[in-house]
Amino acid sequence: MDDVRSHSMEVLNWKSFPPRLATGTALVGFSVAILNGMMVENEPIVILLRAMVAMIICWALAWCAGSMIVLAVSRDGSGAPSHDELSEQEDASTVDVEAPDSVTA
Repeated sequence: MDDVRSHSMEVLNWKSFPPRLATGTALVGFSVAILNGMMVENEPIVILLRAMVAMIICWALAWCAGSMIVLAVSRDGSGAPSHDELSEQEDASTVDVEAPDSVTA
């Protein structure tokens, strides 16, 4: 039961990852576009429009990437064997280990 709670809490903590990643990436894209536009001495309106387009594209791509990361993290533990399956495997391994001893004795 504690594993389920800790897993759900972990997933909830990851839910804020896509907006944070998207915001940071959008600001970096905007800043880089502004600096590049200023370095090549473009018109201010051209710089601003291109920077806004770069910001929107960076935001969308980072949001998608962040969502895929959250999806991968939330489904990562789904293939792991449960506690009952692990105990059954341990029981089977002890039977296999004990069987050859009883046969040779």
